Amino acid sequence: MTIKLAHIPKVFFLITLLFYCLASVLNLRAMEYSVDSGPLAGIVISATFAIWSLSFVKLAIPRYRLYMPTWTISLYCLFALWSVIPTLLASNSTTNELIFNTVMVLTPALILYITYNTIVNCGDSKWFHAYFLITALLLSLQYINVYREVNFLETLHLVCSYYVLYILPLVLLTRSKALRITAVFLVTIILFSSLKRTGILSLAMGIMVFIFVGQYVENRFKVKSFAISLVLLLSLGGIFLYLDTQGDESVLERFETIDQDHGSFRLEVWEHTSAMISNQDVGSLLIGNGYNTVERDSRLNKSAHNDILEVTYDYGLIGAILYIAAIISLFFCIVRMILNKSPYAPSLSMLFVIYMVSSMISHIIIYYWGNLFMLTIGYIIGNNKKDAAD
Repeated sequence: MTIKLAHIPKVFFLITLLFYCLASVLNLRAMEYSVDSGPLAGIVISATFAIWSLSFVKLAIPRYRLYMPTWTISLYCLFALWSVIPTLLASNSTTNELIFNTVMVLTPALILYITYNTIVNCGDSKWFHAYFLITALLLSLQYINVYREVNFLETLHLVCSYYVLYILPLVLLTRSKALRITAVFLVTIILFSSLKRTGILSLAMGIMVFIFVGQYVENRFKVKSFAISLVLLLSLGGIFLYLDTQGDESVLERFETIDQDHGSFRLEVWEHTSAMISNQDVGSLLIGNGYNTVERDSRLNKSAHNDILEVTYDYGLIGAILYIAAIISLFFCIVRMILNKSPYAPSLSMLFVIYMVSSMISHIIIYYWGNLFMLTIGYIIGNNKKDAAD
């Protein structure tokens, strides 16, 4: 069997996607078993970065070229490039740590631009949609496997469940209503089982935005149909809450104890991180301290649990400005897509809501799952640009 020259970029892109899928599945497990699974996940993550870097070889193929990135993609890439500087300048880091941290910093920008450029060059493919579904299934199966093991040890609150949530906007691009409903149902079960309040809140808000924007884009928005959808969602949530209360610990109890644990002591973490930022010298304040250094330098031994605070300490005020500018640019990009009634607007709007909620009270930018956001943004913006050009 021969592959046509014009199909090589798509085939190579699928290969890079498969490597990313493997790295994500392994990293999901490593988040709960860092000692046993961390080294293997680190090797595959580094290999994935190398494979994605080889994507530029596709420029040797006739008619395949580099396209000018949009403002949103440019700002995210500039942010990543800037982040390399404080990461390389970070003290108390071994050579291996510097290499791995640089890989973690650059991978999101690489995935973002390569995805965007591939889609603009080659267009969409049913194989990409199949990949999203298969990856979501593999991540779900890996989560179930981890859950069964740690639940046996009576250890709950599995943060790795976020992987399944973050790929949902890509899965919802499928035209099959049955697959969409099944995906939402599966993600809901996983998030409730993990007892992660941030994930459940992000999912609920994201689905409501997805429905609202979807009805607007399809010119069939009606208050009655939106209300019915909302009632169905609330009913589904009520059923899960009831089933959830039958166990030893429930999500509802975790929401009820927010005033006691201050959101898993986030207020204390935020105050301490803010003090760390303000107590720096001018150089560190401007340039930053390097990748994921809040946890390293904090007396609480915790990350900032807020991306703006984390970025400001890790990459300085310069990095924070670039990061905030990228988010603002993404917001206006979504607004334009909604006004133009792009079919990709519902999924990207949902992603943005999940992004903002998770970013404010948890993390996107320093974890490997942040690449799912970059993959989604690059894929959707690329398709939107391709459709506009055609």
